[in-house]
Amino acid sequence: MKKKLYEIKQEYVQIGQMLEDYDGEMTEELDELLKINQNELEEKSLGYIVMIKERESNIEMLKNEVKRLQNLIKKEEREKEFFRYGLQEAVNMYGSYKAGTFRVGTRTTYAVSITDEEALDPNFLRLKYEPNKTAIKEAIDAGQEVNGAVIVENKNLYIK
Repeated sequence: MKKKLYEIKQEYVQIGQMLEDYDGEMTEELDELLKINQNELEEKSLGYIVMIKERESNIEMLKNEVKRLQNLIKKEEREKEFFRYGLQEAVNMYGSYKAGTFRVGTRTTYAVSITDEEALDPNFLRLKYEPNKTAIKEAIDAGQEVNGAVIVENKNLYIK
């Protein structure tokens, strides 16, 4: 029966406990258990690594597909704008008209256009506050206490 990775880890803990119980003395039985456990760990890990590599490959393929679809969307939007421009020119030239069951014309709308953002009164600006993690890390590294933030140590898996 194939063991799960956590079961192999539990066996390692049990073998370590048995080694402690024998005052650190390695017996033939413990040596054999360690060899079997090591082989199972390597076999299971290889399976995990293959799955990770497959997922990485799938992710890259999907990212490329997303890029392809985004480019296709941009192309469709450009073509749509080309046709809209053609209809706009026709309305400008001939006025509103009916085409089949559709009415084609223009309507007047209003939008704010910012010509000089620097000249705007501060009352008309929105501010977005967000933590500056670089400055926070530098301050903590320099020994300063920063309320609401700590540096955490992460362990990141690597596969070479």
